Amino acid sequence: MTTPGSQFGAGMALRRGTLTLQPSENLYNPRPGGIYYWTPPRGLNAVRIQYAGGGGGGGSGRRGIAGAIRCGGGGGGGSAVGEQFIRMYPECFQPWKITVGLGGLGGAGGSGAAASGNAGAAGGLTTIVIPGTNGIGVLALSAGGVIATTLTQAAAAGGGAGGTASTGTAGTAGTGHLAGQIGGAGSTTGLIGNQPAVLANFGACGGGSGGGVTTGNAVSNGGDGGIRDNIVSTELGFGVWGGSGAAASYTIDGTNGYMGLTIGRAGTGGSGGGSIITAATSGKGGDGVNGSGGGGGGAGLASTSTTAKGGDGGHGFVYIFLMW
Repeated sequence: MTTPGSQFGAGMALRRGTLTLQPSENLYNPRPGGIYYWTPPRGLNAVRIQYAGGGGGGGSGRRGIAGAIRCGGGGGGGSAVGEQFIRMYPECFQPWKITVGLGGLGGAGGSGAAASGNAGAAGGLTTIVIPGTNGIGVLALSAGGVIATTLTQAAAAGGGAGGTASTGTAGTAGTGHLAGQIGGAGSTTGLIGNQPAVLANFGACGGGSGGGVTTGNAVSNGGDGGIRDNIVSTELGFGVWGGSGAAASYTIDGTNGYMGLTIGRAGTGGSGGGSIITAATSGKGGDGVNGSGGGGGGAGLASTSTTAKGGDGGHGFVYIFLMW
């Protein structure tokens, strides 16, 4: 199949970012969810690749009886992010096979009898197959990207677990060149959802966990989405803020994460949804963006409340900068 994907001309200022390509560069940016065959144009000296896999989906919250702890769903993990410079040898001008991973879907919500929430799905791997024998072969660049010369595939970003009567386990971070962020875990006592620990690199952020319900039937806000360290964000052009947690006892959803301010950067995490005990629906987890994790869904009351789904993980990305 020919390469769909977007192709930007030399010297074009790119929308949604601060990077302007130089006259000697082009950009190839295949879309998430497809398999592409890209043939590098003859005459290239090198390429620079920025990549990430899909973020993990958030889990949905628990429904339980009054007087029992009901935990919010865990936030999905963020993908690892990497950047790789590759010199073009003659063998490398054959078609490259590129698969861009999708974000994991959030765990489904539900209604009726007491039940734990459903887990979110792991993010999809982004894979680039580069022909050639000069130290270049099959690269697994994804929720766990790797340095090109290692030819080793790393782990995808994990989905958050559904809320139970004791916790909502966070989604694992994607591992690789620059590891992603672990999602926020649901409060073990049914209190406010947790925000992931601050990330000090430019991996993708995790989602916040959903709000829980305590033994005293008190409802809670969802946790904010994962963020980056201010210094990292300032120096590397990231958005600092994750999505804001949804308020408790309202059918308000968590908010989505934010895009990086510079093209080729991962997003911040989606926030968790608030919990509820009325005959309504708890807050849905916010969605991740650009490889970040989705937020967990809020908890609810059995046979009365409907629990919403966890947020979806953000899709992965691949940016290939052509250097002439």
